[in-house]
Amino acid sequence: MITLPRNAQLWLPGYLRNRLSAKSPSRGSRVWVAIADHWEPCGGGATDEVAAERVARWVKHWPEIANRHADFTGRAPQYTFYYPQEEYRGEILDALAKMKQAGIADVDVHIHHDGEGQQNFVDRMSGYIETLVTRHGLLRQSNGRTVFGFIHGNWALDNSRPDGKWCGLNNEITLLRNLGCYADFTMPSGSSPTQSRTVNSIYWVCDDPLKPRSYDYGVPVKPGAPGKGDLLMITGPFGLRWAERLVPRVETGEIASQDLPSAYRIERWLELAPRLGNDIFIKLYTHGAQDRNVGEADAQPDTKPISRVDLGQAPRHACDCKAGAGQEHPGHRKQTGAEAVGKRPTDETKREIQEPGHREDQRNRAARGGEVPLQRFNEGAERVRAAKSDEGDGKRAGDDEPAVENPRARVH
Repeated sequence: MITLPRNAQLWLPGYLRNRLSAKSPSRGSRVWVAIADHWEPCGGGATDEVAAERVARWVKHWPEIANRHADFTGRAPQYTFYYPQEEYRGEILDALAKMKQAGIADVDVHIHHDGEGQQNFVDRMSGYIETLVTRHGLLRQSNGRTVFGFIHGNWALDNSRPDGKWCGLNNEITLLRNLGCYADFTMPSGSSPTQSRTVNSIYWVCDDPLKPRSYDYGVPVKPGAPGKGDLLMITGPFGLRWAERLVPRVETGEIASQDLPSAYRIERWLELAPRLGNDIFIKLYTHGAQDRNVGEADAQPDTKPISRVDLGQAPRHACDCKAGAGQEHPGHRKQTGAEAVGKRPTDETKREIQEPGHREDQRNRAARGGEVPLQRFNEGAERVRAAKSDEGDGKRAGDDEPAVENPRARVH
């Protein structure tokens, strides 16, 4: 008897369709790597002193990493900190703002909420956005308004949990659109009941404000075509991992101390990631402020903690391609991105988006990328390069459900 992963009924049909229509990465492909860090230095009940130590570690070591590397255009990698509204500390955002000004980091919006109601959500979000812009000089402007990327705490985007916890808003996608969100980076959530039915795709969704989970289906982005929905979904690699242990597991692109990159995982990311033509978009995620995922740089100066090891060379070694690190999100590119995603849909295209079964092999020019705080990266990259020489482009594929996050502890 075959035992399927938890909640496979949500994603398995879409995953099978995606794999049947997928193409192998070609030599000469350009890879864009985005790191969506659910960065919560105050999480887990941390004291102000512990939070300050976590921030100081990143302020010290990330510039060292970023300044050693550049993409093929000569641009330094940008690491994306999704900082939670409920952990707001002015001094911490000031530290992140300095790294953004140096061109090596960016900050976007993260929030945890649990049934407080629409007005509470709008007030918290709008106040936070205004503070990020006016006090810290963060976020971006597009067509005269502030825009931002978003990650939902506890994976519960658009009231997607069956029990209704950790959200409570069926119209959350509409609210995010009105607040200026140009793209959501929450998915995939693995074996969680919040996992979207569409996988390995960059696609537009249209909100049904009376029902949850409006992100389950959408219209895949096509280069040069106008946007067809209320919100852009940029998803990370999702699939089964067949190697590395006896029982297959779900791959979600998570970087963690218990699940570090390997040659096999890097190949699997390349195989699963959304594509637009020869461009491959790998959106990974981590909880980079957690002590277990960072290491002890100061206590053990001769070792490389996770926060001091980069992933910038992985795609280049893995497929002999040009790694597109440090680029902007699609909504902020002056030409191709604006053409692809900058227009809102008509009523006719809104009807189209409600129909499932769209092909998922077209993707948007997605996220800025860069380097990830990961241990043992260089070894994995070298193994991939060697494997490519010896075996050509053959591949195969897997992660457990992300730990459920307590809104107070903010560790998911």
